[in-house]
Amino acid sequence: MNHDPAVPPAGAWPADLARRALEQMPWPCLVLDQQLTIRYHNPVAQQLLAGSASGASFVALLERSSQAKALTWLQRALNTPSVAPAELHQPTADGAIITVAYYVTRLNTPDAASLLLLTGQPLTDTVAATQRLINLNRRLSVLLSTSTVAARALALDELLDHTLQAILDELQLPAGAILLPVTDANAALRLSAQRGFAPAAEPRLNTLPQHLLAEPAPPTARQTVVRTPLDGELPLTEADVPAARGPWLALAATPLRDDERSLGWLITTSDRYHVLEGLRDLLDDLGGLLGRAIHKARLYEELRTTSARLITVLEAIDSGVLLVARDGTVQYANQQLGRLLQRDISAWPGQPRAAVMPALQVYDATPSMGELWTLPESGRVLRRYSAPIHDRYGTPLGSIETYSDVTASVEMDRLRDEFVSAAAHDLKTPVTAVKGYAQIARRMARRYDDQRLDHQLAMIEARSDELARLMNSLLDVSRLRGRRLQLSPETTTLATVVTRAVRHFEFDLHRRRRTLTLDLPDEPVEVVWDAPRIELVLTNLIDNALKYSPGGEPVELRARATGEPTPGVHLTVTDHGIGIAPEERERIFEHFYRSRQAIAQQIKGSGIGLYLARAIVELHGGRIWADHARHGGPGTSLHVWLPQQIDAASDA
Repeated sequence: MNHDPAVPPAGAWPADLARRALEQMPWPCLVLDQQLTIRYHNPVAQQLLAGSASGASFVALLERSSQAKALTWLQRALNTPSVAPAELHQPTADGAIITVAYYVTRLNTPDAASLLLLTGQPLTDTVAATQRLINLNRRLSVLLSTSTVAARALALDELLDHTLQAILDELQLPAGAILLPVTDANAALRLSAQRGFAPAAEPRLNTLPQHLLAEPAPPTARQTVVRTPLDGELPLTEADVPAARGPWLALAATPLRDDERSLGWLITTSDRYHVLEGLRDLLDDLGGLLGRAIHKARLYEELRTTSARLITVLEAIDSGVLLVARDGTVQYANQQLGRLLQRDISAWPGQPRAAVMPALQVYDATPSMGELWTLPESGRVLRRYSAPIHDRYGTPLGSIETYSDVTASVEMDRLRDEFVSAAAHDLKTPVTAVKGYAQIARRMARRYDDQRLDHQLAMIEARSDELARLMNSLLDVSRLRGRRLQLSPETTTLATVVTRAVRHFEFDLHRRRRTLTLDLPDEPVEVVWDAPRIELVLTNLIDNALKYSPGGEPVELRARATGEPTPGVHLTVTDHGIGIAPEERERIFEHFYRSRQAIAQQIKGSGIGLYLARAIVELHGGRIWADHARHGGPGTSLHVWLPQQIDAASDA
């Protein structure tokens, strides 16, 4: 059988025949050496390359945005039997930039040097634009699908599992995995989710980042790394991915990031290298999207954990707790509150506070326990504490209320007050008798001119007055706490009230050689006060000033009439004593409170004098406060301002 003379014989084709064949091709054809220099180009390629001659670098003739991609692609073609096509941007002779789809084939020569045969297919603007739209649509579809799944999942495990499946489905990849640090402070990774891998491959998945991120191409903070077996030995093969169809398993590692922080890795696989290579940018975007979703899921888990701990603590305390939102709806109520109020609070969350909270009545006594309320149906007394809640930016969130059962404490206070009142009443009679007999004995001692006996009887009389003042104070405290203290205003003068108060200290001032200086207005000042109780206020202030001043130092009582805005009187008692720390100047008026210095120096006191003084002053419509000494040295000045006239009747 004879061969057709138009058909070349079997074997190697003549070089001139091959050259003529390439020159007749309607597409650009180029032959590159291992340095990627153009060794041959056909007329179509010469026209496409703007007339550039052989010997030029093919990569240098491309548009700048395609040069790095072309360099990686061609170097891979020199070492790989089959490489996917690449779309490269090519400047033309008229200055336009077109997209050319290049196919590459490695040619082996007798001298063992590899040559690359490039065949190009220029894409028209319509084809290129259509392809870009298809790629953009796919990109948007993948991102939208993944973000939708991530938005629906709050728990971290659910988020990882569902988003990984969505990514693999949208990108049509056979397998993938997500690796996260064991803890925030621990850089060790663990497999947190996987799809498509064989069970035997799971223990080796944790070593993937070390293999994928090894030299020679370490990733940047925002770069997906793609590896194949040709880049080095990988711990996984196509046998670990049951759905893989080809013998070349390519792996991609995408950093999961929130802003600039690395949160873990997304591992994706394919049996076609060019698939993952073409998904680099999309995988980078997915890494940022998934990283932010993981960060939010972790915050949600931390919030759930913190909330669970908080609820455990709130359920364990012995006080009732009620959390109310800004709109007045109940957010939380613990079981102890239900027990205190004798209500079922299970349905309270989400309900208006006013609709579920039972009505409480103000308790009719005022122990120093805070805000007290009582349940009408049971008579139990509850102490309520309420405060607003703000976030860290100061925005109001609502309020918290706590309730404690203080019924037993209130009853003990009541019994104590009754005992103190009864004891004070019972002691008044013998004290009055002692004082009366002492006065009679003093008159007899003077008749016989016995000065020593007169001095001793005067001391008995002074101590009797002191006991009487203490008992009157105890009775007034009892009346005050039981809301039974009533004022009896009378018209008198300022000088009269002050003189009566000072008279109680005449004996002790003379005996101890102490000085009490009076600074009163020259003109008489008429006042309408409960004179005995204002006298009690002044005696308490003077007694404290003498008690806390060292021996021999004078005490000053100063009084001045004031005008605007309301006519009144300003009284000041100043000593040279130990002073009061600024942080304690308000607390010294609390019930039974004594300053730290007074306790340290073992100065005797009951802690009720200033408490009662403030109550009496405030009942008169005035105020009392402590300040540094008016003379500028060590000591304290206690100030009292009183209106010059109060109503005819005033109750506590």
